[in-house]
Amino acid sequence: MQLELTFPRQFVIDRPISKKGEISVSFVKNARSRRYIVRVIDEERVRVTIPRGGSRREAMAFFQRSIAWVDRRIEEMQRVGSLSTIPWRAGTKVWFRGREESIEIEKTGEAGRIRISDIEIQGDPLAGDLRELVERAMRTAAQKELPARVEVFANQMSLRPSRITIRGQRTRWGSCSAKGALSLNWRLVQVPLEVSDYVLIHELSHLQHLNHSSRFWQFVETFCPQYRVHEAWLRSHGDIITNR
Repeated sequence: MQLELTFPRQFVIDRPISKKGEISVSFVKNARSRRYIVRVIDEERVRVTIPRGGSRREAMAFFQRSIAWVDRRIEEMQRVGSLSTIPWRAGTKVWFRGREESIEIEKTGEAGRIRISDIEIQGDPLAGDLRELVERAMRTAAQKELPARVEVFANQMSLRPSRITIRGQRTRWGSCSAKGALSLNWRLVQVPLEVSDYVLIHELSHLQHLNHSSRFWQFVETFCPQYRVHEAWLRSHGDIITNR
């Protein structure tokens, strides 16, 4: 069970790092966390997680060292927010398999085809906004590809999930229930294959350790030695992909 304690007072930084010139920073103590974590919630709010044994003073120092990174994340959120209202048309760049791929429309006589990377998409290429068609195609790809990749790693790890579900979560890349059911985000087909594989290994590892203990991370590292690199990629790109 996760224990969270939110400090009653919010600290307001008097340095302009958002459109309104300030952000509120809340400090949350998490007994299960192993390190200090800074998370940008939105353009005006930041949360700093304090691990067991940590202090608010150290958390504040960690935040101050992270301000340049917070600046960049807020700028990205502002850019993504401005793009989210723009219809997806031919030429729009969309993340797919770790790269920004352009939506292409190929003319074939009087008809046309929509493509992104190696996927051909069924639908009207003259539709005003192609987002729904493209995302539906990527979800279909995820439903075919992700369970197959899970089976590969499940065999390597000698583990067997009770069920695999592909969903469209906004805040999680995946989860594992106490009954051994995996729920995976279809947007994993948008990230690099090695990063997606890490998420699958991470969730499968919960079949062995349903926690984030040191033994859990040691188990993950056995099958994914570069997991820290992949975690960093998700932290730096995750919000851009899921909000775009």
